Amino acid sequence: PHLIPHDPAVVEAARRGLVHLASTQPDHPAAPVLADVVASATPDVRGEVIRKLLAALTPPTPHRPAVVRALLRLGCTDPALVPHLWDMVATWSDRRGVVGAVENVVEAARALWRVARDATALINLLRRLLTETKHPWIVPAHHSAVTEAAGALAPLVPAAATHLTGEAAFTAPDRDRQVLAARLTWAVTGDAAAILPTLRAVLARRDTPAHEAARLVADLADAGVDLADIESLLRPLLQPGKIVDGVSDENGYARAAAARALWRLGVPPAELTATLVDAIQDRSRPGFGRPPPRCGASPVSTRRRRARSSSVRSAAGCG
Repeated sequence: PHLIPHDPAVVEAARRGLVHLASTQPDHPAAPVLADVVASATPDVRGEVIRKLLAALTPPTPHRPAVVRALLRLGCTDPALVPHLWDMVATWSDRRGVVGAVENVVEAARALWRVARDATALINLLRRLLTETKHPWIVPAHHSAVTEAAGALAPLVPAAATHLTGEAAFTAPDRDRQVLAARLTWAVTGDAAAILPTLRAVLARRDTPAHEAARLVADLADAGVDLADIESLLRPLLQPGKIVDGVSDENGYARAAAARALWRLGVPPAELTATLVDAIQDRSRPGFGRPPPRCGASPVSTRRRRARSSSVRSAAGCG
């Protein structure tokens, strides 16, 4: 839906769908998806939908993450959300094997910072990721939250520093953690020298952690950091991955992020266009270009994800 949010007919259909769900099934998984579309509407339209969704939370009803996420995507910062956000954090923090659980927790913790300027939940969440011994499950939302709440995350810098070893960790989840630690350190301290050796090592190993590493490189380039030696590590990431039994390997996932980083480093867009077009075509094939399952992802969780996607399409009237 984020590809066509400005089509008036689509926005109006999404608005009607959200208003209907607000009175019938506010926690339907389609609510956040429709909210992504309505977010491009006028303030009056958004205000109408926000009022109806807030009414669905009165009296307080626990365990309604979908309606809360829809409100957040509409830009709602009403203090009435705060108890529901804490409920989301408490309910989903120990359910990392459940589809959407990690995203629910991160979105709620980030929103507590945005709505109440309370970083407690976010600090606790990130500290757990940085210090736990088992493989972390890190999603792009973690990186966005770090960037947004950087000013409140100084207590986590020592924990992040333990992962900035200058060498790539053995497993992909641990390299994901290294990139998150690098982003946090950069966001809080602005010390690029502390993170670049580890960032180079992760890029050299390629596969999925290189995606977020390349995104961080682009941000560093925007900030004017000298990254002349990084280009040679990014260019190999432009190469397509391989497909085995209909599923992509891990080497194709970072292509778009690497192209963006190279552009920020001054590479002419004409040199990158063919790679991006090819990446789009590759991603149209089943399974290609998507991150491989992390620890804990199972055939059962994959089936649940597919069932949820089907449910969302049905509620949105997409067949």
